[in-house]
Amino acid sequence: MGRLRPYTLPNGMKAYGLSRTDTDLVYQEIFEEDVYRRHRVTIRDGDCIFDVGANTGLFIVFLNQICRRLSVYAFEPIPAICQILRRNVELHDKLGVNVFEIGLSREPETATFTYYPRLSCASTMYPDDLQEEDQRAREYILAQFRELPNRPLRWLLCATPLSAQRLIAAVVRKHYSKRQQVTCTLRTISELIKEHEIKRVDLLKLDAERSELDVLAGIEPHDWAKIRQAVIEVHEGEASRQAVHRQFVERGFHVETDQNPHFPNIFILYAVRPEG
Repeated sequence: MGRLRPYTLPNGMKAYGLSRTDTDLVYQEIFEEDVYRRHRVTIRDGDCIFDVGANTGLFIVFLNQICRRLSVYAFEPIPAICQILRRNVELHDKLGVNVFEIGLSREPETATFTYYPRLSCASTMYPDDLQEEDQRAREYILAQFRELPNRPLRWLLCATPLSAQRLIAAVVRKHYSKRQQVTCTLRTISELIKEHEIKRVDLLKLDAERSELDVLAGIEPHDWAKIRQAVIEVHEGEASRQAVHRQFVERGFHVETDQNPHFPNIFILYAVRPEG
């Protein structure tokens, strides 16, 4: 299991996480960049939200800050991460969040996930070990050297020859690439909708690290009409973006896309029904 650590978030709140880096990355995306309320996506009291790939639960913490009444279903398949998610729900939840230690996919089954204890938000059923992905990660780490809050360390690293910086980036990359193989349970969105008699899903928040097409394949045709909005992180470049985009456009959604500024093969897709 993961090692439970309490952290103070930049806004002064307390939350549990597996690493400071992982916690800060997710906090910035959710609280500072507000990525889940862009392009006309709304979150309002009374909404039903599916949080697929809930990770350690910072989105749940965020929801508790902005709403007083929601129906939230949070799905996290990896036990060590789900342990942290449950602790953050215990600490912050006033909404009555439903937590499920399962992943969502195209059919009910079990699957092997790659779990990164030092970077839980990257844990996935489809690890990308290609050299191109490794190079992108190293370039991202190099760019972060220039953003370090510790000024003396930042100046020292920036004054270091580029060859030495690249060597340091490779060491950092290796540190965060520590992994474990975990067997997890998978179910489908439509199974959960039927089981819990859900009439609508006002927001499908999907961050499943290369499993997004599998998750969408688990929605039966009659359940698509119940989905009002979706925010989906799409991996694997333009072809995957087009595949996800097409599914929502064909079902009557208005779709917008933002590209990740650090990883150009990753997009965030926003789908909103016109009447929403």
